[in-house]
Amino acid sequence: MERIKEYQLLLFGLFLAVGLIICTTITTKTLSRTGIDVTGSANQIVNSDFASWRLEFSVKDPSMVNAYKKISQQTNEIKKFLILNGIQDSEIATEKINTEPVYKRDERGNPTNQIDYYQFTRAFTVNSNEVSKITSISLASQDLFSKGFQINSSDPQYFYTKLDNLKVALLEKATENAKQRAESMLKSTGNRIGSIKSSQMGVFQITPPNSTEVSDYGINDTSSVKKKVTAVVQAVFRIN
Repeated sequence: MERIKEYQLLLFGLFLAVGLIICTTITTKTLSRTGIDVTGSANQIVNSDFASWRLEFSVKDPSMVNAYKKISQQTNEIKKFLILNGIQDSEIATEKINTEPVYKRDERGNPTNQIDYYQFTRAFTVNSNEVSKITSISLASQDLFSKGFQINSSDPQYFYTKLDNLKVALLEKATENAKQRAESMLKSTGNRIGSIKSSQMGVFQITPPNSTEVSDYGINDTSSVKKKVTAVVQAVFRIN
């Protein structure tokens, strides 16, 4: 019985040793074939170099003719206001007049077939490379309320027009960052980073400088003059 037990223990040890050798071989081959998958990122703060702002105004009158006269007069007065505040005529785009009849309502609040008044609406869109000028006129436009104008002023939109060139530079930096991360991860293993096997560009995040917001579809912030542009790269490197 003792010899049988010794024989069984010997077989068990032999099988265990062979198993460890096989596992080590498989692990080594898998490690050298698959590589290491890492994410790299890079960002840069930029100042917007183009801005756009839209100002809408409207008039009401029971007479269509009088409504048209009013909207024409206000078009001239508001355009004059913009130019006096530093906006160039070439920077102003005048939109067409929109006309809408508003019908009277009965005692139950239901619309009737009788026209109550006509509402005429028009808008100016101001575009300029002088970003600060757009910011100033959007604030100054509030003075039009005191002159009796019915206006609706949107928030300015700010853009960076050299974004395509910046994206190329940031992708290069993000790839380098991914390589540095891979080298740091392999440093304690005795392996070295090899050539890149594949890479995939992630979406760009364009946010206010202090924002931590991200989106799977990317963010394109137009509300802030200063912006943080972030690029992300998913890269797979070979392992030597």
